[in-house]
Amino acid sequence: MAVATFRFYAELNDLLPWQWRQRDIVHVFREPASIKDRIEALGVPHTEVEFIQVNGAPETIAPFTRCMACNGVLRPVAREQVEDRLLPDTREYYRQFRECPDCRRVFWDGSHVRRMRAWVDAWVDAWLSR
Repeated sequence: MAVATFRFYAELNDLLPWQWRQRDIVHVFREPASIKDRIEALGVPHTEVEFIQVNGAPETIAPFTRCMACNGVLRPVAREQVEDRLLPDTREYYRQFRECPDCRRVFWDGSHVRRMRAWVDAWVDAWLSR
């Protein structure tokens, strides 16, 4: 079981049931989930949230750090540990890999990641400068 405590401010409280307004909400859940998913589980659309703090500090975007299949936190893994699961071209051209400890999927920074990283960086820069 995982536990997260949420507190919503200002007009976001209007989106909550009256008993959750202006107070800490303890949310218990079993499955791995993003902050976005947990916020929406409480009835607040993520598009309405402008600022998130985790343990009192602002939470910055962390792209390419979670598994796309199960949302597990990726960890660096030696190439030799995943070599038997790689396609020949991947084995030949890439040296750094990350693995999801939950579902064991393997990730690497291929050309699609470079293109996506440029898009994400531009989006974050635009969002932070507004």
